Amino acid sequence: LDARERRAAEWALDRTTVFGPRLKEADARAFYETSTVVARAFETDWQRMLLEPRVRKLVAAWDPEVAQGAQTVDEELAEAADSLRARFGLLLRVFDYYCAYGTREGSAAFAIHENAYHRMLRDLGVTRGDADADDVDLDAPGDDGLYLPLEAAQQLFTEVNFETDKNSELSRLNEDRALMRWELLEVILRAAVLRHPAGQTDAVSGDDGRRGRVDVSDAIDALLERRV
Repeated sequence: LDARERRAAEWALDRTTVFGPRLKEADARAFYETSTVVARAFETDWQRMLLEPRVRKLVAAWDPEVAQGAQTVDEELAEAADSLRARFGLLLRVFDYYCAYGTREGSAAFAIHENAYHRMLRDLGVTRGDADADDVDLDAPGDDGLYLPLEAAQQLFTEVNFETDKNSELSRLNEDRALMRWELLEVILRAAVLRHPAGQTDAVSGDDGRRGRVDVSDAIDALLERRV
């Protein structure tokens, strides 16, 4: 064997200084994340998202079955959780990609910052791209939902970043003006409803005059199945 072949034969993943420590330090105690770790991460992020009272209020206001009393908020939230849980492994990769989109360092590198957030929404077809951007297909099909106006996308970013309890330990860990993992779940939930045709109209069946209502879990399924 020549020197290069000997080095290749001697190389082992568990002896690398970069990846070897994962066997002791990573949550999975393995080189790759296990399904158990991914499931636990989702439950943690979901519960953190629900700490914000606005999420339950939004589901109560948006979902038609909840509004009609045919379903409770908790029941619809459970359906929404199932929709997100089934695709959480993919959403983790989305989160990692757009965290790396920027040039932040340290703890700030583990969050999606504002420019990356807007890029993510364009890539997913939630918003339209800048007409001057050569790499954005402005004719991309939107038949499964409407494009979210940029002003609405900016408002969504601001609202999701609002922390009700600014003195909590979670608030201390939360990167300002950026999306943490649990905030990405809220963005997906809200964007799925807001881009739905019924979610962008004031015309509602009946005469209560409220904003159009959308089944939250169905809207999430439509967005994730067709855009992610």
